Amino acid sequence: MFTSGISNRDRAVLLAVARGRVTATGTTTLAVDGLPIADQFAVGGLLRSQLISVRQGDLTEPVVLTELGRSALSIPA
Repeated sequence: MFTSGISNRDRAVLLAVARGRVTATGTTTLAVDGLPIADQFAVGGLLRSQLISVRQGDLTEPVVLTELGRSALSIPA
């Protein structure tokens, strides 16, 4: 299980992604329930760590957890 380096804020964003509440509003900008996530550095970190995935060029699709993101939250595949 991947747990190293996951802050409470990261975990909250990952949980919102898992619940289908997060959409992409820009390259490294995400929104939860339509409201922007203020910490773009946290979002960038989750993307670089490959815990979440955004389909390039499609900002209407929800953001999804990767297998590594599921592991970080202990969610079975």
